[in-house]
Amino acid sequence: MSESVTSEYGEDLAQTLAIITQLKSENVELKRNFENLKSLHLQLNEGHKSLQGRYGALYEERNNVEKQYQSLCESWRVELEEKQRHLEAVKAQVLGPRDLDVLRVKLMEEVEAPFRSKCDNLAKEAESSHQAYTKLRREYEELQNTYRSLEVRTVGEQEAHRLEHTALARELRDKAAHLTAAHGGGERGGVAISVAAGCTGYLLSKAAASDTAIRSLQRDLEAARYSVGQVKQELDETAQTQLQAQLDSAVRMAGAEKTALLAEAEEGTRRLEERLAAAQAEAAKRDSALTGLKLVHQEELGKLSTSWEQRLTEERRAASERVRELLDEKADANERAAAVQRAAEERRREDEAALRQAQSEADSAARDAASEAQRAEGLAKQLADSAASAEALRRELGDAKSELVKLQMTAQQLAERRNELEHRIKSAEEAGVQIRAARDGLAAELEAVRREAEEDKTAALRAADSSRAAWAMEKAALGKRYQAAIKELGVRHEAELRKSKRKSRGAHAAVVQLTDEVADLKFKAAEAKHVNHMSEVLFLGSPGNTGRTSSPPYRDQAPYSPGGTPGGGYFGGGGGYGSYSTGRPITAPSYLQAGPSPNVVIVTGNGAGADRVAAAAAAGAAAGAAAQHQQQQGEGTADSGGGGDGGGGGGGGALIDSAILSSIAALRQRQQQYINAARLGVQP
Repeated sequence: MSESVTSEYGEDLAQTLAIITQLKSENVELKRNFENLKSLHLQLNEGHKSLQGRYGALYEERNNVEKQYQSLCESWRVELEEKQRHLEAVKAQVLGPRDLDVLRVKLMEEVEAPFRSKCDNLAKEAESSHQAYTKLRREYEELQNTYRSLEVRTVGEQEAHRLEHTALARELRDKAAHLTAAHGGGERGGVAISVAAGCTGYLLSKAAASDTAIRSLQRDLEAARYSVGQVKQELDETAQTQLQAQLDSAVRMAGAEKTALLAEAEEGTRRLEERLAAAQAEAAKRDSALTGLKLVHQEELGKLSTSWEQRLTEERRAASERVRELLDEKADANERAAAVQRAAEERRREDEAALRQAQSEADSAARDAASEAQRAEGLAKQLADSAASAEALRRELGDAKSELVKLQMTAQQLAERRNELEHRIKSAEEAGVQIRAARDGLAAELEAVRREAEEDKTAALRAADSSRAAWAMEKAALGKRYQAAIKELGVRHEAELRKSKRKSRGAHAAVVQLTDEVADLKFKAAEAKHVNHMSEVLFLGSPGNTGRTSSPPYRDQAPYSPGGTPGGGYFGGGGGYGSYSTGRPITAPSYLQAGPSPNVVIVTGNGAGADRVAAAAAAGAAAGAAAQHQQQQGEGTADSGGGGDGGGGGGGGALIDSAILSSIAALRQRQQQYINAARLGVQP
């Protein structure tokens, strides 16, 4: 049985040696892979640093571009604000249409103010002159009405006296006829007849005197009518002259102006000779001035001229009517005088017949002589009164003539005043023409200034639009460049990130592969440890080694802890493999009990970190000893020596496990950092 066991252990030992040899070769391969992985890690780190540098440079370039863009925008904004202020200043300097209208109105008021005041003064003077003319016209009409009433009253009184005289003469003729008829009655009758004849002669002389007075009054009336006709004719001629001058003013305007200029040039030498021509020229000028003033002041001067023409026409018509009335009255008076003469002849014949019959009436005439004498005295008194009234009428007629002369003088003064006013109106019109010309010039200058201002404004707006368009184009170009740069940086960053991700995925795959390989190595190391343990058990169970017969010969009899020292537990010993952080689980053989995964540490470097490796190994040994002490408190102290010997062998395995696990943890931590950096897209 011992031979079979020995042969089995020999086979196991051969397998163990083969496994160890294989593990050594795999360890060499793992070291080579680790070196490759380390170089790859260094390359990735260098690439990451270079990418960080490039990213920093691109980020700095982006910041510089943004700063340049901001500074350019700020400079453009300042320039645009300055141009806007300049444009606002130009706009403020340029007057608007309303301001131009106000300025035009002010200029017109300033220019037209003195001429308007002159025109107002002239209008006031014309109004006062018109009022004076109206007053004189009314006085003239009142005097004319008084004259007409006086004339009518005088004619009526004369007619009454004539009728009374005719009746008295007829009565006297009748009495004389009766006296003549009664002539044959004796001497007394002759005396009566002689007395009656004397009375008749006296009465006839009185009648002749009254006829003479009537004829003188008629002559005075005819003279007054003639003077009135002359005055009316003069007024008609004056009105016709004025109307003719007004009608011919348009035709003779050029000649009148030429005559006026010649008269002004030769005023010193031909003042007396050309006074009429100058007056005509002045009249023409005044008429033209009136025409211009009518155009300017159509309401006031039009009314004035219309009323003046209407009044002249009315006066002319009234004068013609008065002339016709006077002519009719003259014809009536002539007819009446002829009728009176015919009546007187008839009365003479009747008187002669009556004288022949007066002899028969002498007695009655003698009785009535006294009364008739009294009546004759009354008639004489009446004739004296009529003569006095005729004298008063003559005086009134003289006063009327003087009033007519005064009215003519007043009319002449009014005509002169009118001419002066027309001259002033003409000068005012010329001044108004000059003012209009100055106003038109100012309006043209203002229009030119406005056009220049509009052109400047249009040019400024065009410049602003062009600068704004250029600024917009430059801004769009810079924006496109900025977007292109950002896009290019993003593309580069994405490409670098994809590269780093690919490298990270490759490194992760390599780490995973290495982890799998390390797990396999751990499993193989555990199997090797088991083989070593079994060989030691077999070695201690031989006849020459009886010091450990109390321990079970196989590991199946006690819990197996690959992380602990083989000398601990059943075999004793203070050192162990030491506990390690649980990593990737290790699958043990089916005939072994499950235990904690061994701590594997991959030791890298050139040997400068030997102190750190030793410290890690010591920490692992202490941890393993503590774990074994807790698990196997019931073991005795007899196994402590053997355990110490076995612990020495287990210390190397713990050091390797700790180094492998530390390397794996560092790799996983670095891998996680790369993964996080790739996910976040920022610098790790």
